Amino acid sequence: MFEVEGAGVALRLRRPGPQSTRDAGKRAAPDEIQRQIDLANWLAERDYPVNLPVTELGLQHQDLDGAVASFWEWIEEDRERQVHLADLARLLGTLHSLLDEYPAAAAFPRWDPFDEIEQRLRALELEADGWPDQAQLDLLRDWSRRNRDELGAVDWALPGGLIHGDAHVGNVLTAGDGTDLMIDLDAVAQGRREWDLVPTAVSHLRFRATPDSLEGFTAAYGFDLLQWSGWPAIKRTRELYMTSWLMSVANNGTRREEVDHRMRCLAEGDEQVTWHAV
Repeated sequence: MFEVEGAGVALRLRRPGPQSTRDAGKRAAPDEIQRQIDLANWLAERDYPVNLPVTELGLQHQDLDGAVASFWEWIEEDRERQVHLADLARLLGTLHSLLDEYPAAAAFPRWDPFDEIEQRLRALELEADGWPDQAQLDLLRDWSRRNRDELGAVDWALPGGLIHGDAHVGNVLTAGDGTDLMIDLDAVAQGRREWDLVPTAVSHLRFRATPDSLEGFTAAYGFDLLQWSGWPAIKRTRELYMTSWLMSVANNGTRREEVDHRMRCLAEGDEQVTWHAV
């Protein structure tokens, strides 16, 4: 995202396909981005706090080598205010309720984290720069396939429907007037609502968030993910998803060491070891 200086506009430029095999999965097309624009406008009409598109500028995709440019309101953040997990939970609860009413829900793709994992692994195999080695790729792929079966057998507790798809505090911005705004609708999909809760829970456990943060999140949303019978399977899914993403962008020694660390934790079934944001 780039600020158009002096215009109060943010430019988002999305490629139609990966420039590098490490960008696998970052595909975009004009109709996909138009879906996001339409949804953002619909939510705003219902007073949901969301980053708004600058619709008069429209989409641009001519003479951009296949890339798609969209324009959004630039948000001047209040960097003094921290977005709490309970704030995210309240935004998600309201969002899920509204999305149940969205008339164009069927236009969005199905949620499939395993497909994204596989895309990343295939891209890494094609790049073949010596890291990760084939044994690591095969192991992650095997874990992913087994986890797909495990997740397919769970008894879902929350209703299905449209989900944000990438719900975490980093996708909530506080504007200068103190309003918390949801941003980044790129991953909106038809899926399971539990998937919008699991990033916060896994980050709390793996990255050691403050002890009361997850309690506040759980209370504000009204569902305790950790007490749900499907928690082990969806937690594993999230951890595999995170590890495959880091593997796909591990272009330095620190990140590669962290991938190795996470792979060891997953292989040993160690639920207590801290992961590191790198």
